[in-house]
Amino acid sequence: MKGAGSKIYFIFDMNTPGTVFIKLVDWMRPHVDHKRVGKAIIDHIAETKEPLTRFTCRFLPVDILCKAGKIEDFKTFAEPELLKIFTPNDPLVRPIPWCMEFKKRNNDKIKKHEYFDYLKATINNNVHPVQYEDSHYEVVIEIFRDMLVLAILPKYKTLKKYNLQSLCGENDKGDDSDGDEAAPKKVVKLSDLIKQKAEADKLGGK
Repeated sequence: MKGAGSKIYFIFDMNTPGTVFIKLVDWMRPHVDHKRVGKAIIDHIAETKEPLTRFTCRFLPVDILCKAGKIEDFKTFAEPELLKIFTPNDPLVRPIPWCMEFKKRNNDKIKKHEYFDYLKATINNNVHPVQYEDSHYEVVIEIFRDMLVLAILPKYKTLKKYNLQSLCGENDKGDDSDGDEAAPKKVVKLSDLIKQKAEADKLGGK
């Protein structure tokens, strides 16, 4: 079997302190829905208030990674991901309110308005309105030096911008700021959760 015995992911260097990008190997991409896995982790932490990681602050399931500054490359990669969620021209489709969050680090050349204008045109703002409060989806664009990531995330503000510390109650502000020092919490391993789920399914099948 191809890739047997090897890792299914690797760490991509973003050249930015405090930032880690975890990428699936190519042969695993058809078999693993990374957005579904990432959202399951976020939902579990939001529901149980139990951290699954000791040091992570924000955890974003990312749709694309590409070179920053090459707007045409961004459009090529971003369009199919956007159209999976936002149907642009069907008058019978239910409107999906959205907004954009744009952040950049160590890069002063990227112009925010270019990306925002492209998103409004591609998503079709006449069908799916920009709504900063109570938006259903947040289109997050973050620049790290010469790299760009795009993440299209549901319930972004409701889930405290996918800030794991805030979801655990360690930071009540619900943003990226540091909260007060809290009592240590039990760290739950993902492998333990999978084992518990398998045991519960086995008992439920009896």
